[in-house]
Amino acid sequence: MLNNVMAADLVSVIIPMYNDEQYIAATLSSALAQTHRNIEIIVVDDGSTDGSAAVVERVAATDERVRLISQPNRGVAQARNCAIAEAQGQFIAPLDADDLWHPEKIERQVAAIRQSPRIGCVTTWFCTLDEESRVLWKPEDGVGWTGYVLPALVLENFAGCASSPLMRRECVLKAGGYDPDLYARNAQGCEDWKLLLTIARHSDLAVLALPLTGYRQTPDGMSENYWSMLRSYDLVMSEIMQQCPEIPAKVFRWSRSNMCEWLGGRARRSGAHFDAMHLYSLAIRSNWVFGLEMLTRAALRVSTMMMPRGRSEDAQPTYPDLIGLSASAPRRSLTERLIERRRRYIRHYVGTLLAGQEQIRHPGFSDVPLTPRHEKAP
Repeated sequence: MLNNVMAADLVSVIIPMYNDEQYIAATLSSALAQTHRNIEIIVVDDGSTDGSAAVVERVAATDERVRLISQPNRGVAQARNCAIAEAQGQFIAPLDADDLWHPEKIERQVAAIRQSPRIGCVTTWFCTLDEESRVLWKPEDGVGWTGYVLPALVLENFAGCASSPLMRRECVLKAGGYDPDLYARNAQGCEDWKLLLTIARHSDLAVLALPLTGYRQTPDGMSENYWSMLRSYDLVMSEIMQQCPEIPAKVFRWSRSNMCEWLGGRARRSGAHFDAMHLYSLAIRSNWVFGLEMLTRAALRVSTMMMPRGRSEDAQPTYPDLIGLSASAPRRSLTERLIERRRRYIRHYVGTLLAGQEQIRHPGFSDVPLTPRHEKAP
């Protein structure tokens, strides 16, 4: 059994679970395979009606680091908070019950967060996976914001998914954990983003520019509930806007455009074309440049005779090959590179904004470099 005294390097992996019988065994396997061995895994069964709990119990019988807690269905935030209340580690690492981790994820994050006591959270890049754990998309480049990153985090949740961060437990508790009120207001989906935003007001954040997290896209995933996600986003951002008047309003407008664009893309790929059109119109309303971009993208599609981007028949590499140890995912299309051009401009503006806000940071911050750094995975 684990000591009741908090271990200096103990990482508490918290897994909320609801009817994830199909994926939970693989998720637990990826957590137990971490090269950082000093972990505890707390799975909270949030009222599952399938055989998820039995799968976890079988794994727990063979590894004492795994514990199962059951509760009535109260939503993902309550499940994560329940696990945090039971956690004994200095660090909290959330992991959704259908996601995967690269074996070195926790080891690399612990090493990064120990570089400075000012760092309250370290996130990673992520890959998207299909239901068979094949890589659908892998980042080729991106930004790694370091230090005071609140405006950048408002612009986009660069953690990418709830399974990416490693957080100091004290920072999570100071932020109040995950907000269960969003579930009560039928607005689930942005609880993890809100927690990171709250931590970013009081601590520094860092990004490991490596795709160490596998984010699984499933038809019944929470992000498929587009309007609940958008309600969740609007509630979270309205609160942050009131708390942080130093962040220009146009950063929030760009952020909402990005969110609506992302949800619109998910809706379009799922065949919900009416929802996609509505969400794209909201994206244009928040950022008219996106409307011009859509026209350009349409012209590009016509110029290529409307040939859809085919999906490779060959299975893409799965863990542990996501950091470049084998073949990479397919190259980005022209339209994807066009989108990235706009995002680079916006990120450059936010980087300039961060550098200019060094003197108005919230009390308790220490001076650190504020410029974004561009890194590629080795």
